[in-house]
Amino acid sequence: MSSSPDTPEILPASQSSSTSTPLVRCVSSRSDKFRRRVRRILVVDDVPMNRKMLCRLLEDYCDILDTAEDGVEAVQMIHRTIETPTQTQTQTPGQPVDLVLMDYQMPRMDGPTAAHAMRQMGFQAPIIGVTGNVLASHVQAFLSGGANAVLPKPLDFDLLKDIMIGLGMDTRRRDTLQINGPITSL
Repeated sequence: MSSSPDTPEILPASQSSSTSTPLVRCVSSRSDKFRRRVRRILVVDDVPMNRKMLCRLLEDYCDILDTAEDGVEAVQMIHRTIETPTQTQTQTPGQPVDLVLMDYQMPRMDGPTAAHAMRQMGFQAPIIGVTGNVLASHVQAFLSGGANAVLPKPLDFDLLKDIMIGLGMDTRRRDTLQINGPITSL
């Protein structure tokens, strides 16, 4: 299957690294100087340790990390940034979310449903699904819901960075970070 630049491509199990599950790869023709800076990332997972791990991996690659415990909370956070982009209810008003990393199975609202709700509100930034059950049906549910890519747990950070680059994001390290949300409550 061929891809145009910046579009996801589902790889069959036989082509995807060492796993037997399909993965999603993004291809980009953008050069480094045209990649956009990732200022704010939203990490959505119902397991505190998973949120903490994702935040530790991402803390050097953005300015602000927000966390949500489920899809309902994530949709509410995105709604606030879209509804009032200059006065959000988080600790850092005015900064839109540039990337969402979201678990599949969560209480109250799962990842694909939350991704769909975000897209219905007009949210246009990339959404990357992260799941322990990378079945073809789960990948398709995330993509149909509006996710740009889906990654398996445990997370391969190099693959995440490749996808971010494929989506036109700058993955150079940052010097400062602000964290909003519950990542220390283990």
